[in-house]
Amino acid sequence: GIELDVPDDSGQTPLFIAATNSYVDIAKFLFRKGADLNHENDHGMTPLHATVQGGHVGVARFFL
Repeated sequence: GIELDVPDDSGQTPLFIAATNSYVDIAKFLFRKGADLNHENDHGMTPLHATVQGGHVGVARFFL
């Protein structure tokens, strides 16, 4: 299978990127396939933390 939690140069995983860009359907898909919600980027932020901080309400509601 494919690795879902491979980070980019700043430590952001595909789930992190989808969540912080309000790509709700993609974030749901990645999460349901086992992407790590607790993976921290280079600044110590998780997808949930960054989503709440950025005001991405739709994704944050799904995570909670």
